[in-house]
Amino acid sequence: MKKLLNTVVFCLAITAGISSPANAAQSTSYSSGSAKLVLHSGPDFSGRNRTFQSDEPKLATYNFADISQSMEVVSGQWEVCVDKRYRGRCEVFSVGHFDLNALGWGSDIASVRRVSNHTDTITLYAKPGFGGQARTYARKMDKLKLYAFHDHAASLRVSGGTWKVCANSNMGGHCELVDRDIPDLGTIGLLYSISSVAPSDNRIGGIGGDVGELVLFEDDSYSGTRISIRNEVSDLQRAGFSDRASSLRLQGGKWEVCDRPHFGGRCEIIQRSINNLERIDMGDRISSVRPVRYDENPGYQPSPTPDDRWGHDWRSDRQYGQSFQGQRTIFFPEPSLQGHAVSDCIRPERQCGQQAAQAFCEIAGLNRAVFFDTARGYKSTWLIGSRRTESGNSRSRYLIDVLCSR
Repeated sequence: MKKLLNTVVFCLAITAGISSPANAAQSTSYSSGSAKLVLHSGPDFSGRNRTFQSDEPKLATYNFADISQSMEVVSGQWEVCVDKRYRGRCEVFSVGHFDLNALGWGSDIASVRRVSNHTDTITLYAKPGFGGQARTYARKMDKLKLYAFHDHAASLRVSGGTWKVCANSNMGGHCELVDRDIPDLGTIGLLYSISSVAPSDNRIGGIGGDVGELVLFEDDSYSGTRISIRNEVSDLQRAGFSDRASSLRLQGGKWEVCDRPHFGGRCEIIQRSINNLERIDMGDRISSVRPVRYDENPGYQPSPTPDDRWGHDWRSDRQYGQSFQGQRTIFFPEPSLQGHAVSDCIRPERQCGQQAAQAFCEIAGLNRAVFFDTARGYKSTWLIGSRRTESGNSRSRYLIDVLCSR
């Protein structure tokens, strides 16, 4: 009897351990700081293993790309992808133990990252009433037949946003918009028929007034999955697009893009479309974006051509300080405006560094600020955004060695 009881307990433990993403998702509350994932090189959680508690765009860095056969999600939710930098087939997993071969993954995982509980997801279930095998996605999946879940769904759950589900690949055929759980897909004519899913509207940020629109593309030359942005987005992971953009198209305004969430890390000011972000070393790196507003008062922005408010063309009267011309750049060792050094902030203690250098280059009728540095001294400085000087009674920080592209 004791032996039989132990056998039953063992079987129950195994059944509980091979969890589906959806079953786990119903009971998981995710905190980004507590997420933990363990990958195993062998089946049944054997072989080498590696623990991750932060995003990893290249498992090859740890010699762990394309070798994982089983996986434990200890806490949080994780998106695993078949290609580096979160590309290709991607799927979201919550707390549980997973046989990757049984799920059709083989050993193809090349990147992993945490998924915030604020991320919009859709979970497809193999049985009505949210039962059976389940697959969870946080992005467009236009060919489920490649992912072992083509025409398998009988019910679905929506965790945020509105999703488009279609009977054919590439979002074709009979499609429906869903923003709620559906226990029986037969009620919308898609029982065992879903072949592709996607967020219904890849435009985020709401109406952005006159700041224009930024469109990010997953592939270069403005191709692949895209997302259109009309306002500040401090963390693109919430939209499933962090570290995915390879090209961008600007449709009005100027935008700042950064390689870390909340506008941290390295940032670039964008004022034109770029068909390959590797040219500015931002390919697959953009994590946050926001429109550039040089002044809270509408109507003022640095002009992309020489600005009469500052004098005549810089080439004739050097209103912008002594300069040295290259074939493609202009170098300003000590840039000046209105006879003053240029403050390293557009407004007092706001929009400093790169944004100020970029604004100076644009006022000078040039293109991008390729390089800049700053210095401190007892000088009066010109605030670009306020269009006034700051007293030199205390040590001020100002721009030096600004290199502008033509």
